[in-house]
Amino acid sequence: MRRSIEILFISLLAIFSLGLGLAAAQTVTPALPTIRIVAPANNATLNGERIVLTIAKSNFTFDPAATNNPAIAGRGNYRIFIDGQFAGMDFGAVTSLPNDVMPNIKAGPHKLAVRLYNRDNTPYGGAQNDEISINLANAMSYAAAPGQPGIQIAGPPQPDGRGHYVIQAKITGYKMAPDLVNRPPQPGIGHYHVYVDGNKLANVGVADISSIPSDLNPDPTLLTAGQHTVTLVLETHQHVPIAGGTSQPVTFTVTVADLAAHDPTLATTPAEMNMDIATPGMVATSAATAASTAVSLATMPAISPTATLTTPSAPLAPTSDGGPGFGLWLLAIVGLGAIFVLGQSLFRGRTTPGNPNGKAAALAAEDAGDKR
Repeated sequence: MRRSIEILFISLLAIFSLGLGLAAAQTVTPALPTIRIVAPANNATLNGERIVLTIAKSNFTFDPAATNNPAIAGRGNYRIFIDGQFAGMDFGAVTSLPNDVMPNIKAGPHKLAVRLYNRDNTPYGGAQNDEISINLANAMSYAAAPGQPGIQIAGPPQPDGRGHYVIQAKITGYKMAPDLVNRPPQPGIGHYHVYVDGNKLANVGVADISSIPSDLNPDPTLLTAGQHTVTLVLETHQHVPIAGGTSQPVTFTVTVADLAAHDPTLATTPAEMNMDIATPGMVATSAATAASTAVSLATMPAISPTATLTTPSAPLAPTSDGGPGFGLWLLAIVGLGAIFVLGQSLFRGRTTPGNPNGKAAALAAEDAGDKR
C-alpha cells in the first residue's frame, strides 16, 4: 500500500512540475525601455546656431497628451541634459538646443545626455539611457524674437532619412515650457501643436525644431505619398490656441522613398488611439484666461483645439527577452527528477532475471515490512 501511495505522489509531483514549466515557458519578460542618440555623433565638433538632436527609442511610447499625469509603465517623455543640467524635454524623434529651458551653451567640450522619464516627470526606473561627448566650436544661444506671440514655418519640412520630416519654427513673443504641459496656463508661455492637412494633430512642439510623424499620431495614413500641408499653432499649457498664434500652412511632398525609411520605433497601432486632449488630472482653464487667449473655431475652422490625440489607454505589451528564466529551468529539473524517481520505482516492480517474481515479490516484501 505504501509503495502505491509513493508512486501516486511522485506521479502527481511530476505532472505538477511539468505543468508549471510549460506555463512559465509561455510568459514573457518585459524588455527594458531604451533611448539612444543617433545624431550628433559621439565626439563630434559642432558649429552654427543650434544642435539638432536626433534620438531613437524602443519599448517606450512618448505621451505628450498625459504629461504631468500619473505614471504608466512604458509611457512618458525624454529629458535632455548638458553637463548634468536639465536642458529641455521632448516627445519627438528630432529636437534642438539651445532652447527656452537652456538658452545659452558656451563653447568647448560638453556631455550631452538623454534620459527617459515617466508621464509624471519622474525618472523612468530601469531605462537604458545614453550620453555622448560633443565639442562646440562656438557659443550658442536662443531666444524667441520680440513682439506679439506668433509662429511661422521656415520652409517646407525636410526628410531626415529615417521616416521623419523635420520642421523648423520661427517663434516670436512666446516661450516654450515642455515640463509644464497640462499645468495651469501662464501668459506668454506654452507649446505648439503640429497639424497635418488642416486638422490632423501630429505632434506637440516644444523647441524651434520638431518632427512628424510621432507617437502622438502613429496612424499610417497621416503621411502618404503626395502633397500635404503642415500648420503650427501656439497653445497654452492647457492646449488652448492663443490669439494670433497660427502659422500659414506650408506645403511639402512625401515620396515613396521617404515612406520606405519609416522608423519602426514609432510602432504604436492606430487601434490604440482613444484618448482626447482633455486628459484626467488637468486643471481647467479659467473663463477669463480662455476669453483672453483662446481662438474660437469660428475664426480658425481648419484647426480644432479638441482634436483627438493618439495615446493608447494601456501600457505597451511586454516583449520576450529571448531566453528562459531561472525559475523555468528549476521547474524543468524538478519535473525530470520526479519522472526519474517514478521510473526507478516502476522498474523495481518489473519481472527481470534477477527478480523473477517481479511485482508480486516486491508487493510481498512491502506487505511483510508493513506487518513488522
